[in-house]
Amino acid sequence: MASPQVRTTLIPESFSSQERFLVEKTEEAIHDGVQLSRLTLGRWNPEGFHDKVDGGMVAQHARVHQALMDGVSKIWNEWVVGGSS
Repeated sequence: MASPQVRTTLIPESFSSQERFLVEKTEEAIHDGVQLSRLTLGRWNPEGFHDKVDGGMVAQHARVHQALMDGVSKIWNEWVVGGSS
């Protein structure tokens, strides 16, 4: 009988609760993917899963940049108008 594995990821104390959550969930997803590959005796091709995860990361990255641009645009426009008058 296999004993449950204990994962001990060292998460820096400086991480916020959201960052800790992301680290923990990412580790779980990786572990689950490895377990699925083992359970299917290597017949499961993880390429589609990786593509979906990568696509989600790219989309999130784009949303972060868009939010940054949206937040800065008002300040930028006020600075340009104020500087030209």
